[in-house]
Amino acid sequence: MSAVKTVFQKELKDGTRDRRAVLSAFLFPVMAPVIVYGLVTMIVSLRTQVVETVVPVVGMEKAPALISWLMERDVKVEAFEGDPETAVKGKVKDLVLVIPDNYSERFADIRTAVVEIVNDGSRTDTAATYRRLEYLIRRYNNEIAALRLISRGVSPEVMQVVDTEDIDVASKQQLAVAALNFLPFYVILAAFVSGMGIAVDSTAGERERKTLEPLLINPIQRYDIVFGKWFASSLFSGTG
Repeated sequence: MSAVKTVFQKELKDGTRDRRAVLSAFLFPVMAPVIVYGLVTMIVSLRTQVVETVVPVVGMEKAPALISWLMERDVKVEAFEGDPETAVKGKVKDLVLVIPDNYSERFADIRTAVVEIVNDGSRTDTAATYRRLEYLIRRYNNEIAALRLISRGVSPEVMQVVDTEDIDVASKQQLAVAALNFLPFYVILAAFVSGMGIAVDSTAGERERKTLEPLLINPIQRYDIVFGKWFASSLFSGTG
């Protein structure tokens, strides 16, 4: 047992002198939560950030009610002249809303009036603008449909056949436990990273420095060397 203790003390002394082992043992457990918190905060801020929605429109004079409705919801509408597909493909515009010539006629006849959103589905930087415009047009459609039903003495609820209501039975404590499910993984990862530096240095590092052979020729059992190195690595892992 004294041989194991000697090897353990030797590895512990070498490990504390190795800057890489010390940094891996103490820096990762301290910095990892800070980095994760920063990344989560940044993602949340990006998701909640209000970005100005600019929509170029072809034929905006054909749908003044729709254009006014969009502008009331903080959408910046600008007239566009030219080929919408060329502009979007060339990344001159993120997307283009095209209102066809028969829009006003079909709208007045209470028929389905189609508008076109020309966009590039391969671009991730414009996906948020596209989703917001599509969502707003769906809302406009629902509002106009409800007004048309009311004008005919029909309740808009006839179009809402089935609705869903979310009833969450989880308590705040259960939600907190679910949010902390990643903690065991983090503890295991921190222990692994913290002990990895001294483990590598005590094996491959000693072989590279040619100090492993002198250690092996000492009159001690091989398992004493193994256990001594293992205890040193375990101590660094436990510290992390």
